[in-house]
Amino acid sequence: RLGATTPVDEYALPIGIRTVEVKGEALLLNGEPVHLRGFGKHEDFPMHGRGLDLAVLVRDMELLKWVGANSFRTSHYPYSEEAMMLADRYGFLVIGETPGVSLTFADPPAVIARRHRQLLDDIADLVSRDKNHPCVVLWSLANEPLTKPFHSLDDPPADAVAKGTAFFADMFAQVRALDRTRP
Repeated sequence: RLGATTPVDEYALPIGIRTVEVKGEALLLNGEPVHLRGFGKHEDFPMHGRGLDLAVLVRDMELLKWVGANSFRTSHYPYSEEAMMLADRYGFLVIGETPGVSLTFADPPAVIARRHRQLLDDIADLVSRDKNHPCVVLWSLANEPLTKPFHSLDDPPADAVAKGTAFFADMFAQVRALDRTRP
């Protein structure tokens, strides 16, 4: 039987300390302007598609360094913990993104409400998991929100922008409440 002070499990997470802020149009890292040079990256590989492949992940980080990149966006979904750990180790700046991609505001209210609830949960999970990674400098709540489906030739609904603005308002507030250290 284990005693009250006997550890049952242990998880080590190397950390780094840095500050990130926006002043006017400048992104400041540790008080100094930084220009993000990088890519919207995907965790995939032609031989097996999307998924964790540590050798490919290391190769990708090396290629990013080789081309002079200092950053990447986790395009359309949170990346693996291993990717975030490697980004910390390599010194990349990461824009952590939720899986909210191509959201449309021409859908029925019930569909928009379900997406909204799911994305609020996704934001909480993303920030909770990645808030201790110094590589993460920005949070991206969604990618390519649309006023109407991209395949539609119809005009967007007159209230689509207002619906989109309302959809994201509390999400911005939530992520700012969960992490005041990043834009």
